[in-house]
Amino acid sequence: MENAQNAEEVPSTNKWVKENRLGSGTFGLVVLWRNEQTNFRLALKHYKGSMDQKNAERWVKEVNIMKTLKHPNIVRAFEVPEQLQDSSNQLPVLAMEYCEGGDLRRVFSRPESSYGFSQLSVITILSQIADGLFYLHERDVIHRDLKPENIVLKPMPDGSIVYKIIDLGYAKDIGHGSIPLSFAGTLQYAAPDLLQKKPYDKSVDFWSLGILCFEMIVGRRPFSPVDNDPVVGWYNSISSRPESCVCMMEDVEGKVTFSPNLPVHNNMSRNYRKLFEVWLQNMFLLEPTKRGKLGPKEGQYASAPWYGLLKQIVNTEEYKVLDMTSNKLLVYHENEIKTVTDLHINLFKEDEANIRLEQQELLLPDGKIAMQTDRPVKRKEDANLDLPDYFLFRKSSPDNVQDINLKSSPLPAMAEILSQNPLKVITQARIRQRMWSECLYVCKTMVKEAVDIQEGIRAIKMNFMRQFKEMTNCRHKLTKTYRTVLGKHEFFKASVAWDLQSYVDQAECGINSEKMHGAWSDSKERFSELPEELKLRFQELCTRADGLGNVMVEIKDYPKKTQHQENLDKCKVQSEALYIKLRKELKEGPPKDVNCTELVQCMMQSRQEREKLGEKATEQIMKLISCRDNAVQIRQEMEDANKQLELHSNQMMSHQKKRQFDVWMSVKFCNEMYKKLKSSNQRNEEFRTKAEEGMEPTTLEAATITSPGTIEPATLTSSRSSVTQMMSRDFTSPESLRAVEDSLTTRDGFTEAVDRYSHESNARLKELESLNWEFD
Repeated sequence: MENAQNAEEVPSTNKWVKENRLGSGTFGLVVLWRNEQTNFRLALKHYKGSMDQKNAERWVKEVNIMKTLKHPNIVRAFEVPEQLQDSSNQLPVLAMEYCEGGDLRRVFSRPESSYGFSQLSVITILSQIADGLFYLHERDVIHRDLKPENIVLKPMPDGSIVYKIIDLGYAKDIGHGSIPLSFAGTLQYAAPDLLQKKPYDKSVDFWSLGILCFEMIVGRRPFSPVDNDPVVGWYNSISSRPESCVCMMEDVEGKVTFSPNLPVHNNMSRNYRKLFEVWLQNMFLLEPTKRGKLGPKEGQYASAPWYGLLKQIVNTEEYKVLDMTSNKLLVYHENEIKTVTDLHINLFKEDEANIRLEQQELLLPDGKIAMQTDRPVKRKEDANLDLPDYFLFRKSSPDNVQDINLKSSPLPAMAEILSQNPLKVITQARIRQRMWSECLYVCKTMVKEAVDIQEGIRAIKMNFMRQFKEMTNCRHKLTKTYRTVLGKHEFFKASVAWDLQSYVDQAECGINSEKMHGAWSDSKERFSELPEELKLRFQELCTRADGLGNVMVEIKDYPKKTQHQENLDKCKVQSEALYIKLRKELKEGPPKDVNCTELVQCMMQSRQEREKLGEKATEQIMKLISCRDNAVQIRQEMEDANKQLELHSNQMMSHQKKRQFDVWMSVKFCNEMYKKLKSSNQRNEEFRTKAEEGMEPTTLEAATITSPGTIEPATLTSSRSSVTQMMSRDFTSPESLRAVEDSLTTRDGFTEAVDRYSHESNARLKELESLNWEFD
């Protein structure tokens, strides 16, 4: 055993004020004190009762044990301030931290706890209690009185709650080989070993922890006395059951059966129920040497297999899928699911969802489609609400008809009996109270189903908004393409008109090609205007998109809280108030005098409101799916229309490029013709020069144009005399000088014309590039 140095110091000031009495434990009276300077609160536990030696030893033992413990799930012990020490009492005073959240029994007393805690609460509370118990056992301390009254709640600044074990008045230190023999603890939570007055060990705490776990899940304890003697009856009920059973079940007539399964009407998912059933079966074994031994035999928790197995259970993730066609909540553990594809396969394989594999569509809460290759994700936000992680819809197609049936869940067996006969007299008070708790469970379930359905509506709405956004982006792209093509048409029309007019202006003395002129005229006629069918298609798609935009305004408040949902909330609150009233009346008089008609009526009204909400939700879902499908269809048609416009633009571009090619080939032809004429003239000049110098040329060349792009030299044969006669011509005469001047003017004019056309063509090319024309 560790020494008492773990006890922590408290503010040393002597200004302490007594506030109120908190209650009493096994041996002590607990009083709350507050420090006036720091507002620090301290719970002081004084010894109460007779001063016999046995109780005094137990009291001293509790104080000593508490001072050695330091764990977040064990209430802390402090050194007693000097002002609060009681010198008149020979027994020590125990100073503990104040846990202002009350005890777990107070939580069990709430109406909503009558059918069990929420799944998250069960996992959180059970984990923390088990952590504290494991800490005690590792230090060879048996608590022996684990029950809701000995679990207190400590609210934290971040809003969370820490659960702590208190009252070690019955705790037993077995660190020195001692063998506990005496009975201790509260009957309903005590292991059978304690009643038999035989040696026992830590396994008695396993039993108590199992009782706590069952009560948190179901809202009641698993075993009840079967006759008027509570001790004998309770012991008989647990000793006569089959070993694998975790609880006893009673029908309205009081007939008892034992079941290896947890009751289904609670807040625990099916998969978690299965895991806890295995764990509880081991914790409820009658043989102490076998109890708590199921679990990992190696590793960190080899000394406490029960604790290792519990850690595996509470750390298991699960994925919840709400089938929005049938209102079925389907749950799968992470060891079954590695990818979203596994979710689809399990939904189809187990035939839980009435949707074929290829028709399934899984949506995340934000409306995104869950991709099959993605790893599944757990919903992190609103964890306390226990909302679905995925929503299952049926894909739309011409062969699929959306069949949505959002009817409410069937009534539990006892609630069904009450709905048929609210005045039915049940002699056993615990059975009647269980029937009332089932009515509360129905009202709570109707509210939960409504919330889940609203979340599904929100998911399909978000999906529609995503598709609408994609459609809008596609519309912007289509509009841009449409306007660009219109601009290209205007440019093309002006450009081809200018080229045709230029062709006519030069045709008389320049290039003349009927084939080229005909091709230009055909392209002008074909591309002078955008085809009417493309215009109408664009206008129709824009009109349909505008119609969906109007729908967006209508559904912007989906899913809004309807009057039906408000009525469901009222029914839930009213049912809880009626439950408290009935429970109070049950304690004051015999069961036959308690009338639960109002509670039954409240339950039935809740179901009616839920059915109406389901009908309204079905209409909203059908409308959203239809709008979503329209958005997808319009987007696809816009993409097709955009491709048609681009194809038309490319065809027009091809004609523009062909005409530009014709123009440039004409320029090239003229340029080559000019170069060949110039070369021919230079050679003739050389011949004349040689003739004048006395050389005897035999031929002169003359350029003859035979076809566009070709200039063939013609050989002129002459005698020496004719050449001499030609070369003796006076080139300085006015006629010769004028002929040379005319020749030079013609050549310079042609060069200037080519340069001017080249400049204009470059300017037109830059203008084309500004309109996104593409040239190879």
